[in-house]
Amino acid sequence: ADEVLALVEAAGTSGYSLYGIVSVGSNEGRGFLRGVPVLGDIANLREYVLAYDVETLVVATAPDKTHTLFHVLRPLRYAGVQIMDYVALYEELGTEIPIDHIDDEWLMHAAMNSSRIHIRQIKRVMDLGASMIGLIVLSPLVVLAAIAIKLTSPGPVLYRQERVGRDGRVYTLLKLRTMRQNAEAESGAVWATAGDRRITPVGRFLRKWRIDEIPQLVNVLRAEMSLVGPRPERPEFVSTLKHSLPFYQERLMVAHGITGWAQVKFPYATSIEATKRKFQFDLYYIKHMSPIMDLRII
Repeated sequence: ADEVLALVEAAGTSGYSLYGIVSVGSNEGRGFLRGVPVLGDIANLREYVLAYDVETLVVATAPDKTHTLFHVLRPLRYAGVQIMDYVALYEELGTEIPIDHIDDEWLMHAAMNSSRIHIRQIKRVMDLGASMIGLIVLSPLVVLAAIAIKLTSPGPVLYRQERVGRDGRVYTLLKLRTMRQNAEAESGAVWATAGDRRITPVGRFLRKWRIDEIPQLVNVLRAEMSLVGPRPERPEFVSTLKHSLPFYQERLMVAHGITGWAQVKFPYATSIEATKRKFQFDLYYIKHMSPIMDLRII
């Protein structure tokens, strides 16, 4: 219940007004939690719903207690009260999926209600058209960036790196080089950070305006990537994240993108915890992906 209250508070103008908390299993007495009154226990739920003219009930209980509520909740649902669980509220207000509160059954239900195959076909047509136009229009900018890279730091203009795409296929991602040559010679594979010292001054400008990502339009033409989708990770990181984050395999079931919902909503991820948060935004995108959402992200 405390997490629900914090979620609604953080959302600001969510459209929800919280009337009260009803405890499950025991009557914990009256009082307040974050300024919201604790009304009593589940036995009087119907009376509370009628008294406050409640439109929505949020079921925020442990999974083993949820089934015991069905006989109380079902009549209220038939009476027109909306029933939401914590995941649905989190998804609506946070536009991400809390992976600590879902399971395979939830993921299967989400997949059954998705028209992902149809969307893939539309996305591919959009990708082909936009990448061809983008490469033509942006080629002068790439030439200028290439000259700036060559004049300011030794090494190649293009940076090639292995990434893991849809269905776990490994491909070579193309970028304009923004770091000094052999930047990982001593450290090995590490996440880049916003203030990374390995980034050159020109590279910092290219990253700020995402100019370094333009060569990935070639990856889009090759059908290795999409314009929009979860960002592809390096094989070294994928093997670690599969063991650290539950359901990470879901991320490999769709085409990865030059940009994505996680990139719009969250800054650089430099730790497992930050990557977990970005993954929650990726899961939201995977569930809700559509041409309209892609245009919104772009």
